[in-house]
Amino acid sequence: LPTSKVMGVCPVTSALPTLFPELAGLSIAVVALDEDGVIATSSNRCGAMAENCLAAPGGASMASAAETIVPAAGGGYNYAHGTSFAAPYISGVLALMMEAFGDQLSNKEYTARLLATADNSGIYSNRQIYGRSMVNVEAALSQTRSADMHVEKDYDLGAITLRLRGDARLTGTGSHDARIGVGLYLSLGG
Repeated sequence: LPTSKVMGVCPVTSALPTLFPELAGLSIAVVALDEDGVIATSSNRCGAMAENCLAAPGGASMASAAETIVPAAGGGYNYAHGTSFAAPYISGVLALMMEAFGDQLSNKEYTARLLATADNSGIYSNRQIYGRSMVNVEAALSQTRSADMHVEKDYDLGAITLRLRGDARLTGTGSHDARIGVGLYLSLGG
């Protein structure tokens, strides 16, 4: 897996959940879109993190289209673009979701909803480049719920382990409307 050096010291990779499955659903890789809504030339592609990757606006490199203006070293301002501006966009959407839904969702459910509501039409359907697609703020905040989720939870009851495992497709407008398919496994210790 490709790695990059952070401040020249610590090698990191956005694909950590592929190495450590327990991190799945707790992180999102982000790629930047340019002013035309396509992958920015300065942006990485989703690659190994395609299942947990979103595209978001990342500013622009041209003054005529730029929406991201930053202070320049030595004074003045410059136009900026890249994943450093796309990642806070995703964080902002998550903050809006947390304001809208409060404690109704767990951290993994927030991540699953954000990924499940992305706009994967047209060019955004190319998973190697755009991952789960372009973040869709309106769909993520919609009170109508529609999301695919994978559930895997173990309950250790001493000599008995209860394992809940399955996939769910949640739909509906109320908090109790859902279609869920789940498997239940019972394991006796020994």
